[in-house]
Amino acid sequence: MATNEHGIVQKNWLAAFLLSLFLGVFGVDRFYLGKVGTGILKLLTFGGFGIWYLIDLILIATESIHGIEWISGKTKGDKMKAWIILGVTVLLIMIISIS
Repeated sequence: MATNEHGIVQKNWLAAFLLSLFLGVFGVDRFYLGKVGTGILKLLTFGGFGIWYLIDLILIATESIHGIEWISGKTKGDKMKAWIILGVTVLLIMIISIS
């Protein structure tokens, strides 16, 4: 686990965002961020019945998780990739739910 000189955990923002988007319901994003206790709770409640999943997705998207220093995601390219992936995922879910 990478840490900076102040002992703050450094994680890849894009990896955390994608894990949260696709596997956040199972707490994988929390495990990746080193928050094992809440990861287990999130796993057992299936992402807090979807509510916790959405909250974590927003917190990671806005880089608002305390105790984490993001080592990427500051570039426009990473943010653009994440929003494109999110948009395509939402569109696919809408298409599948309609049919």
